[in-house]
Amino acid sequence: MPAGFWVYVAPTWYVWRRVAPAGTPSALPPPPPAPPNSDWPEYDQLVAERTQLSSMLNAKNLEVVARYGRNDVPEALAIVEPLRTRLQQLDAREHELVTCEPAPIGDPRAMWPALGITVSEMGAPQGDGVREYVESRLMDGSITADQKQRLFRILAIRSRVENPASRGASATGYAVCVGGSGVSGGGSTTGYLGRCWKTAAFNGVTVPSGATKVPLTAG
Repeated sequence: MPAGFWVYVAPTWYVWRRVAPAGTPSALPPPPPAPPNSDWPEYDQLVAERTQLSSMLNAKNLEVVARYGRNDVPEALAIVEPLRTRLQQLDAREHELVTCEPAPIGDPRAMWPALGITVSEMGAPQGDGVREYVESRLMDGSITADQKQRLFRILAIRSRVENPASRGASATGYAVCVGGSGVSGGGSTTGYLGRCWKTAAFNGVTVPSGATKVPLTAG
């Protein structure tokens, strides 16, 4: 019977419709190899796999929205959840790789002045200074374009995992920011942007002046 016809099942009338078939869970593709001549194969292979899966997840999100009208119904989740789960696993592993110091660093902010890069009163490096320094290293051949991208990716990750409590109490307060580059899942089909509480945009490196600072008391 075509969809849209009224059907009487005593004592109620119903509209006949076809139920969309349950989605088939997405098969994970094999991880791509690390780029040739990589100086950090494990990390670079992880990033390549994450890029591959992110593109695949975006395509699947569009597919399930077109088929089911949204991406959070059970049929749609059956398709996209394997990809989301794997992306979360990759994000966790990436975090482990870039926070693998054998012992706490006394003052990680001290390296910025040593490189001639000024920092704010919050200890955050000025974005323009960081970019100028990195670009100069790229121009003189000290780093490659891939290493430049890796550096900014790691800066974004490290900037959003710092615990403000480790820096002590402050009546002025600290900015609370989250980088969007490593966020997956949720209802977005296009990804997420970085944000500092409450509404200031965050580029993953420099704390914006519009960020609302949250006071932190001792104890």
